[in-house]
Amino acid sequence: MTCVKENISCRPMMVRYESILQRAFFALIYQPGGWDIMNIRIDCLVAGMQRVSDFFYKSSLSKVVLDIQEGSTETYRKMIQDADFKLEADFEREVARQLSSGGRWGLIPAETLMPVMMSRFGVSRNDFSNTESSQLEALEEACNNCPVVGICWKSMRSGASVAEARNFCPSAKFFERLGKVLIP
Repeated sequence: MTCVKENISCRPMMVRYESILQRAFFALIYQPGGWDIMNIRIDCLVAGMQRVSDFFYKSSLSKVVLDIQEGSTETYRKMIQDADFKLEADFEREVARQLSSGGRWGLIPAETLMPVMMSRFGVSRNDFSNTESSQLEALEEACNNCPVVGICWKSMRSGASVAEARNFCPSAKFFERLGKVLIP
């Protein structure tokens, strides 16, 4: 958003925001009609404050996610296991990044993500016979140690298609073969 008054841009550098905000609040508090004296449009001030707020939010997002993980472990676990739980886009991206970098915090991919992935290919755990249980265990182990679990988590939440899943899931080819065998 660009705020312009008399061809003067209200998009100063981050360093100037503090100065502008200080002058604006001083004018508002100590001078009658302060906003008029400052010649500052309130929408420019609000837009500037929003950019500052967004900057600090995005800068501290990794810490916010860690604080939630440590402070509300059960709530965090439920939140990441529920594919329908709505998350703000930047927060969701940070959770996915932390999941991919090993911060699982209660997410067991083989229990949460693998069934969703398998259903995309038309496969379920029931399709594995007792003689194939070692294959299922190997797939679960691979899923629990997957290096792209964050990508998978985010993709399963957004309803990724089989074509998209093929691009990142190491087990996709196996699920696809099994799905073709099951479908006559």
